[in-house]
Amino acid sequence: MFELVRVFVEIALLRKGPQHLPSSVLLLVITAAVYCALTVAFVRLIPEAGQPVALRTVMELALGLGWLWALLALFGRRARFLQTVTAMYGTSALLTPLVLGPLAIAAQVGKDQPIILPLIFSMFAVFVWYVVITANILRAALEVRMLAAVALTLLYMGSEYLISISLLTVFK
Repeated sequence: MFELVRVFVEIALLRKGPQHLPSSVLLLVITAAVYCALTVAFVRLIPEAGQPVALRTVMELALGLGWLWALLALFGRRARFLQTVTAMYGTSALLTPLVLGPLAIAAQVGKDQPIILPLIFSMFAVFVWYVVITANILRAALEVRMLAAVALTLLYMGSEYLISISLLTVFK
C-alpha cells in the first residue's frame, strides 16, 4: 500500500506517469473512494458550501470518468483508461487536503483576517500544480505535447465544472 502512495507522490512530482500504476479495477475503485471520502470530509468543514456535497462529488467523479474515457477513445488509447483515471484520482486525493484545507480555514476565520491572503495564494499555487500534474498525466496517456495536454486539462476542468453546476441547479 505504501508503495502505491509513493507512486502517486512520484506522479504528483512529475517523476512518473500513469504507466507506472497497475491496470486494476480494484485499485481504481479504492482510489476513487479515497478521493470522494476526502473531498466530502473537507467540504463539510466549509460552512458556506451549502450544496449537496456527496451528490456533487459523485457527479464530478462520473463526469471525470466519462470525459477521460471519451478522450482516450478519441485518441485511440482506451487500453490506458484504468491507469490514467487511477493516476488522476490518486493525485487528486493527495492534493485535496492542500486545496480544501486552506479553504475550510478561510471559511472559519472570516474574510477580513490577515491570514486570508496566504491561504488564497496557497490554494492558487496548488491549483496551478494540479493543472500541471493533470496535464502531465494526459501527456503521457495520450502521447501529446505538454501544451496540448494543458489545453485539454483546462477544457476538462472547465467543462466538468460547468456541467456539474448546471446539473446541480436541476437537482435543487
